[in-house]
Amino acid sequence: MLVRFNFNNYKSYRDNNEFSMLAGRVRKYSHHLLNTKKSKLKLLRLGLLYGKNASGKSNFVKAINTSKNIIIQGLKQGDLYNKHFRLNKKYFNKSTTFQYELLIEDKLYSYGFTVQLNKNLILKEWLYELKKDSEKKIFERNNDKDKLTDLVIKDAEISKKYHMYLSDASQNEEKLILKELQDKSIANNSELKIIKQIYFWFKEKLIILYPDSHYEGINYIGENNDLNDFISQILDDFDTGITKIISNRVNFEDTFSFLPADLKNKIINDVTDKKHGGVNLVINDNLFNIEMNNKGEVIVAKIGLQHFNNENEIFDTNDESDGTKRLLDILPLIYSMKKSNLTVIVDEINRSLHPNLTVEFIKRFLKHEDMQSQLIVSTHEIGLMNLNLVRRDEIWFIDQDNTGASSLKSLDMFKERFDKKVGLAYLVGRYNGIPNFKS
Repeated sequence: MLVRFNFNNYKSYRDNNEFSMLAGRVRKYSHHLLNTKKSKLKLLRLGLLYGKNASGKSNFVKAINTSKNIIIQGLKQGDLYNKHFRLNKKYFNKSTTFQYELLIEDKLYSYGFTVQLNKNLILKEWLYELKKDSEKKIFERNNDKDKLTDLVIKDAEISKKYHMYLSDASQNEEKLILKELQDKSIANNSELKIIKQIYFWFKEKLIILYPDSHYEGINYIGENNDLNDFISQILDDFDTGITKIISNRVNFEDTFSFLPADLKNKIINDVTDKKHGGVNLVINDNLFNIEMNNKGEVIVAKIGLQHFNNENEIFDTNDESDGTKRLLDILPLIYSMKKSNLTVIVDEINRSLHPNLTVEFIKRFLKHEDMQSQLIVSTHEIGLMNLNLVRRDEIWFIDQDNTGASSLKSLDMFKERFDKKVGLAYLVGRYNGIPNFKS
């Protein structure tokens, strides 16, 4: 789970900024906390980010996404150019740092790295286990090739290999040690498995959804009956008119006649290579599940939506409103967060949604008290800024100063009363983060 995220010199963020999911001293809504009794850390399940347009909300999400991509893919020439703070020329040659504090199996770890964005160079990298009164260095790369770790490994052979791999990985200026070590056999050693676990958290447990992107969970609509029933029920509850999700068999050639031959061949090859299940596609806002039966025949199921229990007329997903399509993007998130412990970040969660729907979505998330997942969203929806719905320490503001630098601050800093109408106070400028119109 995410505990803290610190970063600097990235896009509109010039100075070091910290975002924290640590709970404050708020006693209200204790069911908004994750179950972390062993670690004794009080972690929040929800984070709400507010700010004017172009204040830096999307840049905050991009900072997390960029750091995730560097971890998974390494540095790529040109990808990071001009991602530094550009409103002051001296920051072109300054380094950028991304640092995470993560709770993994009730132990606290600090992982981060420093890069030179304009040169695509990794300058520093570290992984520490943080204890109450001390810290244990698992590895640290800081232009110091002589001593990269303080870790004492019982198995002499594993220890020898670890130091050798660590030394080799530290000399790769384009890939992180975490990436290089996670697929080595030594990462299965009980004393080193945390390397693989942290990499896995970034790759599989950290999910980022932009306003126009599709969450991959949508691909299993029509294939997973439990998911279908779950989403159908919520769509019905949300008064969309949709009462059931169904799948209809369609002909592959007729359905995809408009696709180039090489793309159709690729789809068939992907289906052939898939050992279990099928391939799921979103084409022109329509959902398809494509698989191959035992006879080697390509079977295509097109996902349709039934309205008001009318079985005679089935609607395509591209017939639906933008708001319904957005719901189809984000509702599988709740289902996935119930099944697995995830940290999900959604940029502009309220896009195309009625204000009441956005509020109800958050209520549905918070309703599942046994859900050990985190949801962090950027939004303009004032209806969520309600201390009768969320905690004071769950609300964050993003503002820009007169030099264009973005900064993060928590509502908890203002120590507002719990009966305060913070939405109204925000709109009149008490916490900044709102546009100032020129006459």
